[in-house]
Amino acid sequence: MMRYNKSTALEVLFVILILVILFSFFVSIIANPSAPREKARRINCAANLKQIGLSLLLYANDHDYQLAVASPNAYQKLMDIKLKTSDHWKHLIDSSYAQDGHVFGCPSNANHATSYKVTDFYYHAGLSTEMPEPDKIIMSGDNPLNHKGEYLNKLYLDGNVEMINLK
Repeated sequence: MMRYNKSTALEVLFVILILVILFSFFVSIIANPSAPREKARRINCAANLKQIGLSLLLYANDHDYQLAVASPNAYQKLMDIKLKTSDHWKHLIDSSYAQDGHVFGCPSNANHATSYKVTDFYYHAGLSTEMPEPDKIIMSGDNPLNHKGEYLNKLYLDGNVEMINLK
């Protein structure tokens, strides 16, 4: 006498549920194939900003809690002239706190920077890591145009990077 395994209604519903979830996942990828790629670029951009933040904080730990500036007398010059952000990034590289100029670019930008000379990030020089509430003070960030005006990355004085959805 042969025995047959009977599937319960619950097992059949569970298999159908898994198939529906997989189908919806693949349909969303097929409908917008560049979305996962762009999300990876946004994450890479945030990671680059985080690396810049770590470099700045390492610099500050070795220099009386002051963030990197283009030259030793740049603190006096900050009130007189506006130094370019690339000057500050160059100082980080020259001081061996940052080694790769590629971190100064955002991959979401079609013409993203590949060196410190043309950067996709802005920088507020002259800050100190001893300022009150470092989790609320923005020391760097990127241009919303890097992400087609939809997202914005902010680097806070405590080293945290936040991706803000502008939609």
